[in-house]
Parts: sequence; C-alpha cells; structure tokens
Amino acid sequence: MPITYEVRDGGTFVYTLATGEIANQDLLDYQAAVLSDPRVMPGFDELFDAITAFEAGLSKEAIEQMIEVDSEHVEKLRRGKCAIVVRSGFELARHFEQTHGGPHNVVVFHNLDVALVWLGREELLGG
Repeated sequence: MPITYEVRDGGTFVYTLATGEIANQDLLDYQAAVLSDPRVMPGFDELFDAITAFEAGLSKEAIEQMIEVDSEHVEKLRRGKCAIVVRSGFELARHFEQTHGGPHNVVVFHNLDVALVWLGREELLGG
C-alpha cells in the first residue's frame, strides 16, 4: 500500500507515510480511512511524509475532491494542522495548500525537520 498511517499520542497526531507511486484513488482512500478512524481525535495534527513518493497521474480534480471532503468534516479537522512534506509533485501539493481554506491549516514543506518544528513535534527530529 503506497500510503500508510500511524495514530500516535492518544489520537492527537497522525504520521502518514507515502511511498512510491501515488494515484488519485490512493489519496482518496487514505483520506477516507483517516477521517473515519475512531482512534483519530478531533483537532488532530498530521505529518504527511511524501518525500519518497511520486505522482502517478494525480489530478487537480482529485485534489479538489479531497478539499470538498475535508470541508464536510469540520468537527474532526478544526484546529488541527497538516504538514505535507514533498520533493516531487510539488505543484499539486501547493495547489492543495493554496485552495484548501480549512477547516484545518495545511502547509507544504520541502524539509522534514522544518515541518516537525511547525507542528511542535521537535521530539521526532532525528539526531
């Protein structure tokens, strides 16, 4: 599976790892899984680590569908932060960041350490 996630800290933090080829359905399935997971608490923060992933036909339409789904889950997402860390496919990640508009705060990074600091998860920094 190209996208996996772990629920940590009593459901207040989700660590997501995307590897290899990522297609539209992979993103939509992952989003549905996280939003319906009873272990994930409202207002959770997320690190979406896509450093080793690359897009396989991702479309703006799928990104816009994800934004629509997020807007339908205000109670679960409100007050949360999502750091997306990418090396390739930056254009679609940036499109997601710029058009998202909430209910949670989404920022795209190229550096994992900076993303962890922004999330307030410095304890996860390697070294």
